[in-house]
Amino acid sequence: ARLTETSRARQPSPIRALQPIAAIPGMISLGAGNPNPDAFPFESASFSLKGGASVEIDAGLMRSALQYGSTSGMPELMAWARELQQREHAPPRGEQEWDVAFTTGSQDAISKTCDMLLARGDSVLVEDPCYPGALAVMQPLGVRIVGVPTDDRGLIPEQMAAILRNWERDHPGAPRPRTLYTIPTGHNPCGATIPAERRRAVYALAREFDLLILEDDPYFFLQLDGASEGGVRRPPPSFLSMDADGRVVRFDSMSKVLSSGFRVGFATGPKPLIERLPLAKPSA
Repeated sequence: ARLTETSRARQPSPIRALQPIAAIPGMISLGAGNPNPDAFPFESASFSLKGGASVEIDAGLMRSALQYGSTSGMPELMAWARELQQREHAPPRGEQEWDVAFTTGSQDAISKTCDMLLARGDSVLVEDPCYPGALAVMQPLGVRIVGVPTDDRGLIPEQMAAILRNWERDHPGAPRPRTLYTIPTGHNPCGATIPAERRRAVYALAREFDLLILEDDPYFFLQLDGASEGGVRRPPPSFLSMDADGRVVRFDSMSKVLSSGFRVGFATGPKPLIERLPLAKPSA
């Protein structure tokens, strides 16, 4: 019911649907237009890392990486991301209830998710001030953007509660918000990190008013003042780690910790939503 009309109309690509059959050993498929991997000019690669370690990409992995593949991402990469999310956030729902999908940077994930969930005329809550990149995605969709006041500890739950409880009085005729967009860690542009007790209060409000939380968290692994665990600074618990209901879609990015030029991001959330996210990619 939360999907936009456009998102509900998207159907899996019939070419992509043939991939499991095309992967059968000995199968030669002419349906997808896959190039002959023998024609790829790259055989293997080796990357030297700072500190002396190296990363090797052998011929088999290179052929797989250069060929058309799963719209959601390479299976090996998706398995790594699921393991990472389980280790870092331990989503309370069963492992069969959530999934990941890779995108061209987390900004791409934000854009596709907003296209999937926000229809013209909808209302959405954001932090005030809000990340300009998110506004650039939402404003052309024709949604009503309502800012929630912040302070040096990020979004203020009491202000969010007041907006939601006085919605009909302050926004007569406007649909109630169904979505909150937030950068909870190292907010852009403010730099604030929402503490744990505020995050729990925000999630409780999301439950009370049936909101989806879009958790944009590219700075999660860049901590200077969080609690120390084994000499490593840790941010407060993520919204994903609290999500017993399946109302959080989380965006992660490799841009801040690996390379912005790689354009590698991924979304994590309820399987029914994450499964539909890649449907927008073949037509992008």
